[in-house]
Amino acid sequence: MAKKETILNIPNPITMSRIILSIVLVYIVIKGASLWTIAIVFAIAALTDALDGFLARKLNMVTNFGRKWDIIADRILMVSIIIALIIYLIVRSQLTSQRLIFMLLIMSREIISAPFLVISLFRENGKPIPHVRTIGKITTTFQGITFPLIVLGWDIACYFVVMAFVSGIVSGIYYAYDSVIKPDNIYQKEWEREYRVR
Repeated sequence: MAKKETILNIPNPITMSRIILSIVLVYIVIKGASLWTIAIVFAIAALTDALDGFLARKLNMVTNFGRKWDIIADRILMVSIIIALIIYLIVRSQLTSQRLIFMLLIMSREIISAPFLVISLFRENGKPIPHVRTIGKITTTFQGITFPLIVLGWDIACYFVVMAFVSGIVSGIYYAYDSVIKPDNIYQKEWEREYRVR
């Protein structure tokens, strides 16, 4: 029988801070903060994703609560800031077609995985949120790097957009497979054998 989860651990508050930072980002965008400020705050928020996962595994504090809210926090961060920034750029007549296309491309994972995320969060068969794959973390890393580059209008952004787009497609497909199509696949079973509720 699984132990009761200890929600008040080190990684979970870091995960929840990403949601708070998402709200802060939307606020400073609406208030007209500089693009540098927006890029820096977003980069900090994106770094919390790598930090909470690393600490959860390193300290053996992986929880179903943390896994679920890690995914939710990621999606809230990306979707809220993309929408807010598009509005910001439209109001200031700075939304170029290139910026818009780039921002949509780096959201490939979110677009593909959205319906499967909803199903996995509300299904009634008791199966937990799937364990993250390396490609998912790679995609998040690329997004964290690429988004500020797009915001600042740096030419090198196009190369990172391609990497974030490709990794996002692969990550989205894997998420669909792990969450709904075949949640009891070998990879997930191996993780479950290692997984211990703390």
